[in-house]
Amino acid sequence: MSLNLKNRWYYFFGAYVYVVVLYVVTNQLTFSKAHLLPLTWVDVKTPFLPWTAWVYITVYFVPLTVGFMVDREADLKAILFSFMGTVTICSSVFIFFPSKYPRPPMFDPTFSSFALYLVRLVDTPANCLPYQHVALGFISAFFVQRYNKFWGNWCLLLGILIAISTLTTKQHYIWDVVTGYFLARFVFVIAQMSMKENSKKSIPAVT
Repeated sequence: MSLNLKNRWYYFFGAYVYVVVLYVVTNQLTFSKAHLLPLTWVDVKTPFLPWTAWVYITVYFVPLTVGFMVDREADLKAILFSFMGTVTICSSVFIFFPSKYPRPPMFDPTFSSFALYLVRLVDTPANCLPYQHVALGFISAFFVQRYNKFWGNWCLLLGILIAISTLTTKQHYIWDVVTGYFLARFVFVIAQMSMKENSKKSIPAVT
């Protein structure tokens, strides 16, 4: 079944709903006790910089860049399933092996720390590994790179900054970032294989 390119924003909206529902369920309703992971020297040495949450929250909008770039109906299904598949994998780990980060306390928010204050209102310390938001940020950058190298490189830089901000806001371990990146790379490779196959099928046979 092919998807209509003109309706791509409806599909993206549906994918967002799927992501939010799974995120809220696994983040707010703990199925088992969340575990603390060992802190590495990176986690310990990284300073706590609440203002970097302004970078952190851009991850909620980065996937939309793919919607502006996609120009082939045959690619839509692979892209949407990549986002939803990534979230499904992360949520499965959250259910069976939840982990949490020992966040430092926050005081009354200022303008610089307000973004982190809002994040903590809706985001519990649980469900750290693999980091779903980092995975979605990087997979978005990979797809944009596929369509436009220039904007893709900027998205990749933003993905790196988002990954760093998860450490400076003390929201996640370094291992959450690493596993999130490799999950994004794995899912993207699978998606590319599907997109190449769809591209071959869309080429009319020469008679």
